[in-house]
Amino acid sequence: MTLQLISLLLGAGHQVAVVTQKAKRSRLFEECVARYSQLDCTEIEISDAAAKALPEDDPTVRDIRNCDHLGLESLCFNVAAQGFYHTHSFDVVVVSFIPDLALLQTQGRILLNVFGLPPNEEIALLERPLLERCHAMTFASHYTKQEFGAMFRMGDRDLGPVVHASVGLDFFDYQSRHGKEFDGCFAGRLTSRKGVHTILEAVDWAKRNVGRKISVAIAGDGPERQGLRIRATELGVAEQITWLGAIGGREVADVIDRSRCYLFPSLLPEAFGCGNIEAMARGVPVITTNLGGTSDYVRAGENALICAPASAESLGQAIERVLENPDLGLRLARAGLATASDFHPSKVGAKWLKVFASI
Repeated sequence: MTLQLISLLLGAGHQVAVVTQKAKRSRLFEECVARYSQLDCTEIEISDAAAKALPEDDPTVRDIRNCDHLGLESLCFNVAAQGFYHTHSFDVVVVSFIPDLALLQTQGRILLNVFGLPPNEEIALLERPLLERCHAMTFASHYTKQEFGAMFRMGDRDLGPVVHASVGLDFFDYQSRHGKEFDGCFAGRLTSRKGVHTILEAVDWAKRNVGRKISVAIAGDGPERQGLRIRATELGVAEQITWLGAIGGREVADVIDRSRCYLFPSLLPEAFGCGNIEAMARGVPVITTNLGGTSDYVRAGENALICAPASAESLGQAIERVLENPDLGLRLARAGLATASDFHPSKVGAKWLKVFASI
């Protein structure tokens, strides 16, 4: 979503500066920097010196440092970023992580773009005073907005609008010439919450129960990468899995095009679930767990098939339905294309520009 905002604002003639942690740069971000020569990008490295510079007598710093396992890194980042804010002038500063507000000192108005939630109510209670620094808030989905309001005990009138993520233009306009090579695919960060191990177990289930050797392409990188490879070997399905690693936008579109269905069996509620919309935009049937923000656009049996979280059998059966019923796959794909059109950059961009104009 951050990269989409960058593209949108630059395209609308605004000047954009990005302060980012050097170690966190992704391939997609590298592509964004290469595409926009006018983007002012400043990289910051988190160091021991930054940690030592934290004001120990600040109660907000102390409380978040003691309670939030991500707080130290975030606060160190803010200490290192202070010089940047002192030498630049902004109309709006956008943050997505509440602890980033703790030491943020800027003359610009602050927009909190809520894409995720604090891990528990104890941390939410500590972070609640920081919200007073915000001039506006936006939310990635109705689920995120509802959960945020409940966690921080805020009413709807105190919260901002829901502005969904858009899908990159490549997923609408890029012309791929690949035929179907894989039965299914997944694209995303390889973390435990994404349920990629369920995909491997579904491949094993299909081989043992219906005699089908399902081929799956998995694109992405993350902390679970090695463990997933080991699990595929343990299940005896390693030869059915193609590991593509971290790839860019057009490459993701290509692998989706080469697949008969897109798999997104997340174990926990998603803020939005961009991958599902990307697959819909490519006209590929989606199989997903309808948790959290995905409920804003997933309609079971109409534009996607729903599987139960952490159930290899449920996912395997859904894949079998798509592979065995071409008419079903075509119907899901057509409905998915109609759904994806609501998340075209032109439609979502108009909503974002309205938000920025209002603050």
